[in-house]
Amino acid sequence: TILGSLVCFPNTYREIPLLQSVPEVREVITGTEDVKHYLINILLKNATEEPTEEPNECARCIAICSLGVWICEELAQCTNHPQLKEAVNVIGVTL
Repeated sequence: TILGSLVCFPNTYREIPLLQSVPEVREVITGTEDVKHYLINILLKNATEEPTEEPNECARCIAICSLGVWICEELAQCTNHPQLKEAVNVIGVTL
């Protein structure tokens, strides 16, 4: 998945600007929000939602796998990211 493949980039490329679209303005703006924080919030949200139909179940599985990759990356880099504990808890609950 696209999000899953991006979880390792913030550690490699530390100054990646975050591009966000603004529907009211129809422009793309750059933000200062941490890209890693933005990606992990999306993955955590999708990993913790209860699936109501099959496509959501697949999205949840992909998000959980991506969180596992991110956890390995963070532990290897010794970053002590504040959301690491939450991600480990989400994976633990799904087991």
